[in-house]
Amino acid sequence: MDVMTRLQSIFPAAEDIPGEVRLDGPIAQNTYLAGGKLISWSGPVQEVFSPVCVQFPAGPTAQKLGHFPLLNLEAAEQALAAAVSAYDNGRGHWPTAGVADRIGHVEDFVFRMRVQKAEVVKLLMWEIGKSRQDSEKEFDRTVTYIRDTIEAYKDLDRTSSRFVIQENIIGQVLAANPKQVEQFRGGKTAVMGFFVGQVMKATRGQANPQLVQDVLKRELGQQ
Repeated sequence: MDVMTRLQSIFPAAEDIPGEVRLDGPIAQNTYLAGGKLISWSGPVQEVFSPVCVQFPAGPTAQKLGHFPLLNLEAAEQALAAAVSAYDNGRGHWPTAGVADRIGHVEDFVFRMRVQKAEVVKLLMWEIGKSRQDSEKEFDRTVTYIRDTIEAYKDLDRTSSRFVIQENIIGQVLAANPKQVEQFRGGKTAVMGFFVGQVMKATRGQANPQLVQDVLKRELGQQ
């Protein structure tokens, strides 16, 4: 049996593909994400084909999975500007969000991701040629990794919280820098970065920066 004949015998005919893993059709990704919104794209796209071919009378044919936008400089700059605006020099919603808020968003993402498990597994099978069992394992490993990361973040937060509170390091930093405290109260919020830096220096990097910022806001508001 020659090479071409062997290759042809590897791939299934369309009617032999189990219904639960058949593709409904190519995925046409005609949008891109910027500023928290999906923006329509009518420019050039990159087609994506599966390494798994399907047998047709004319021979094995690569299965088209879909396409995604090939963004230009203007779209890239738009996405970058949106990211810079959202970060807002560390004053945006996500960089200033508390630990519980961050964890809540990630846990919601994991929940939504698990709902789509069957679809994700099917796409893994087609896109990288893995078996269903291996694709399911890869999906489950990803979910487990995210959950382990959340638990590690919680442990870090608890440890950092005890350390900062017991040592009253934040109180010491504020007492040692009355000028900066006055500047912050006067509306110069960028001084927050100075306070965080001083606390991190005093704790030799052991504190959780987000926790430090949360406690600083509370302390400065109480004084």
